[in-house]
Amino acid sequence: MTYGCTGTGSGKSLTYLLPIYDAIMRDAPERGGVRAILIYPMNALINSQLNTLQEYDARCRANKIRFARYTGQTTTAERQAIHDNPPHILLTNYMMLEYMMLRQADRSLVAQTTRDLRFIVMDELHFYRGRQGADVSMLVRRLSHHANQAVQYIGTSATVTTTGSRAQRRAAISEVAVKLFGAPVAPDDVIDETLVRVAQAPAPRTDDELRRAVALPPPSMSYQSVVSHPLAAWAEETFGLTTDEEGRLARHAPQTFDDAAAGLSTTTGLDLAVCKTRLRAVLDAGSNVDNPMTGERTFAFRLHQFLTAGGSVYATLEQPPVREFRLEGQRELDGG
Repeated sequence: MTYGCTGTGSGKSLTYLLPIYDAIMRDAPERGGVRAILIYPMNALINSQLNTLQEYDARCRANKIRFARYTGQTTTAERQAIHDNPPHILLTNYMMLEYMMLRQADRSLVAQTTRDLRFIVMDELHFYRGRQGADVSMLVRRLSHHANQAVQYIGTSATVTTTGSRAQRRAAISEVAVKLFGAPVAPDDVIDETLVRVAQAPAPRTDDELRRAVALPPPSMSYQSVVSHPLAAWAEETFGLTTDEEGRLARHAPQTFDDAAAGLSTTTGLDLAVCKTRLRAVLDAGSNVDNPMTGERTFAFRLHQFLTAGGSVYATLEQPPVREFRLEGQRELDGG
């Protein structure tokens, strides 16, 4: 049993796709039969993962591994092809997996699946809570019960728990995994992320150093210019990195751009508008240039803007220049 718990966009899918690929390639890939079932809470995630697998297939011309999607979007012809020649990797959601276990038409597929099944992967485990989580956990147990060999369970999530020490988080995550998979999951089985600094320049440690960093011209739109800029190093620590109780790099608690700029202005004694301009220039550069080694954006952290949903607005059926609006619905305008 393995359990991955890292941030969004950190590559959790690769941590199970590549080992599963490798295991299938080493164990008679010419033989059919479902070796891995990948369970996702939403079809959008399935479609995205399907695209990733198609990219793998396109890059590896000698690839013998087959995969297929089994959801409500799967056509009748595609379903029949899956029944006739089950793929090595089957991507589905928990609702379709329930149907597979119940429907007479899918009994043969379930029989073939459980004959060779080695991996059950559940992505986005934090999605399964309360009654739904209990239902899905029982579904996984039923599927595992029919398997002809020991099944390896793999779960991934970015947000099961974010509080407490690292040891406390891993213990809480293992407890959730035990409930969902019905299998022993030790805290040591939980794999979390290892972070590395991007900035190559040392972060300013004194007020004078930080003041000089703000006074420097902003970095150009190049990777080396960004990672060598001391204000970029300060921004990485301010928005992205902190140190946990074990001395390991960890993700920094989110904070607003305005708060960071205000702190920068207070520390340096420089005008707030100047600090905002220079900080925004650093973030813009880091968000628009790629790391030449990985192809990823320079900064791993993201900036978000949150907009609250508005209520309903009601309008009369008149032309736009004279149309009137109300927040409360009415059958007719005041005065008829």
